[in-house]
Amino acid sequence: MSLKVQECSMVCPAGETPNQIVRLTRLDMLALSRALVSFYPLAGRLRKNEGNDEIEVDCNGEGVLFIEVETPYALNDFVDGDGDKDGVFKPNGKFRKMVNPTWDYTKGLSSIPLIMVQFTRFKCGSVCMGVAMHHHIGDGIAYAYFISSWARLSRGLDLAVFPVHERSLIHHLAPRNPPQVKFRHLEFEPRLPPLSPNGCSSGDAAMNMEGLFSLSKPQINALKLKAASYKVVDQGYTLSTFEVVAGHVWRSACMARGLANEQQVKLYIPIDARTRLKDPTILLKGYYGNLVFFAACIAKVGDIVSKPLWYTASMIHETLVRMQDVEYLKSAVDYLELQSDPLVVLRGADSVTSPNLLINSWGRIPSCEADFGWGCPTFFGNGGVRYEGLAFLIPTTHGDGSFTLSINLYKIHMPLFEKYLYDFQSTPKV
Repeated sequence: MSLKVQECSMVCPAGETPNQIVRLTRLDMLALSRALVSFYPLAGRLRKNEGNDEIEVDCNGEGVLFIEVETPYALNDFVDGDGDKDGVFKPNGKFRKMVNPTWDYTKGLSSIPLIMVQFTRFKCGSVCMGVAMHHHIGDGIAYAYFISSWARLSRGLDLAVFPVHERSLIHHLAPRNPPQVKFRHLEFEPRLPPLSPNGCSSGDAAMNMEGLFSLSKPQINALKLKAASYKVVDQGYTLSTFEVVAGHVWRSACMARGLANEQQVKLYIPIDARTRLKDPTILLKGYYGNLVFFAACIAKVGDIVSKPLWYTASMIHETLVRMQDVEYLKSAVDYLELQSDPLVVLRGADSVTSPNLLINSWGRIPSCEADFGWGCPTFFGNGGVRYEGLAFLIPTTHGDGSFTLSINLYKIHMPLFEKYLYDFQSTPKV
């Protein structure tokens, strides 16, 4: 693949920044440099504290990686088949491999930039900004705020809100002494053992692949109407778009995987705690850090596939309501504090593979704020879904209530998943 690297720079803050340690719980190169003054931890490097083996940020101002690339290709060269027939750009794997910045990770932890940006120009006049960010220092909402702040500076505006980096201000996330675990934490319990596809133990059939699907506003409304029509009790609440769509995706995955009716399946959902913690510091849009917790629910395949959509969507709703309780979040923090090795209960790639599933919503990430003077991006998506059982539900930039679903499943299951995803009539009545 022909690429011409125009520039490769390490962009450092434009002014002095605090030289400190932060513990963890060219679009416009000048604007990027200015943004790093306020977001100074992003210009630092990770290091391990030799005293307690914890990872921390050395705010040393070494900068972020910026690469500018030109390619002789057009965007349409990277769309497979009818990938844009519904007005949604659906890039293939070659596109994502080309526009995502990379690094030589053999150089060690302290060498890795916490943000890497690649700006790719296409012969058709289109441009793409690929961004790689380290989640040790911030979650998706935090990084979206950095991108929107950088974009504001590029347009000659000031920051809307200055970032808050001080973790000690978030007293709600501090472990209690002594720790008080008051709830069952299904999200930290061992994941269900992975299952190979039926009839496949190795080879191409057991390989996984990523699928990218469009869900229009009328399709989502049809799902919501179906969920409301099939309920057999007055729930006292209205199911959200995410709850209904996530329930439909979970159900479609269970059917596509061909799991036995008695097989238990587990769903993980990352949630943002910013709106759940009653703390003025948290509620500031500018808090920069990780405030992601995991919700989880478990059920039998037979119940999910035979009962109507309201059953699965309501299960997800009740799970998310539990996460609104600050005491539950405090209990989760204390649970982790009691673990001799917290890494044992953290979610890895094998935690989401069949019969498990993880659905991550990017509904609160303001993609249209990434306006560097050209308007709202035409396409906003992740850099690729690598692991079987991992899914992302992402609003399109059309602003019409439509979504794209990126999901990774075994190749043998993907055609069936697509069939069930678009078969809104497959949910039975009871």
